Amino acid sequence: MASENYRYYRLDGDGRIHCAEWLDAVNDEQAVEQVRASHPDAKCEVWRGTRLIAKWVPNGFNSDHPHLQNNVAERLSRLAHRTGSRLDG
Repeated sequence: MASENYRYYRLDGDGRIHCAEWLDAVNDEQAVEQVRASHPDAKCEVWRGTRLIAKWVPNGFNSDHPHLQNNVAERLSRLAHRTGSRLDG
């Protein structure tokens, strides 16, 4: 059986691309299995062409992590400053 080209992205805590790689797999399931086995603790997306095959957040990923909360607060503050909005209502 011929293999297909896939690409996967490892994402950082903010959902931005940290790393992008190509891989060959026989089908979608095998592509996902390969990425999960290689990067069990990473937030990832697997694509075939323009089709999103899978996207997941690893067990133990905590969106309440202080680093993520600080990052969101900083982004909101910058947005409010640029737009002249107030964050307190």
